[in-house]
Amino acid sequence: MTEKRENIPRQPMPEQPPEQRRKNFDEVPLGYTPEVAQLEARRCLQCKNPACVSGCPVEIDIPGFIRHIKNGDFKKAIATLKEKTALPAVCGRVCPQEVQCEQRCVLAKTGAAVAIGRLERFAADYD
Repeated sequence: MTEKRENIPRQPMPEQPPEQRRKNFDEVPLGYTPEVAQLEARRCLQCKNPACVSGCPVEIDIPGFIRHIKNGDFKKAIATLKEKTALPAVCGRVCPQEVQCEQRCVLAKTGAAVAIGRLERFAADYD
């Protein structure tokens, strides 16, 4: 039995309100909650030949770590990331995903790619 495709929009990253952030030096983007991360992870098509991986300089198992987030197994998600990178929290924030892995996402051809970088950041922050 195949899983029914859902039409889930790309999940925005929550941010500090301007009136709050102008008074501190905290990060402006707040990161995903577990619920939002799982919702975004459900957008991944789990491609048999994932082009997103070929767009990643360190060849992270992107569908694998996203599948673990989708299933709520955040420890397995971070373990999958750490198989290829020691810096998932940094990469989830500064890696140019929009021109690397996300640009090659199948969903990017018709709309918005899976938010791979935001999910990587979520897994690292959860850890």
